Amino acid sequence: MLALQTMFAFRTFDIVSVLTGGGPGNATELLVQFIYDAAFKGFNFGVAAAASVFMLAVSILLVVAYLRLLRVEL
Repeated sequence: MLALQTMFAFRTFDIVSVLTGGGPGNATELLVQFIYDAAFKGFNFGVAAAASVFMLAVSILLVVAYLRLLRVEL
């Protein structure tokens, strides 16, 4: 359950985007918001792709650590 909640936390985009748009001075900008802004507002697809791969790697590391903590066989 914690693994799913962690993955869903990385996908939180719509609520922050609609309510604050990144907030005053980018105070509530999430990694997903950064990826969106880099790709579709700044047309910097290389940075967006690199940030996406980084987000994937971090989420995989968190899930593997969680599974090892629970001693689940992969």
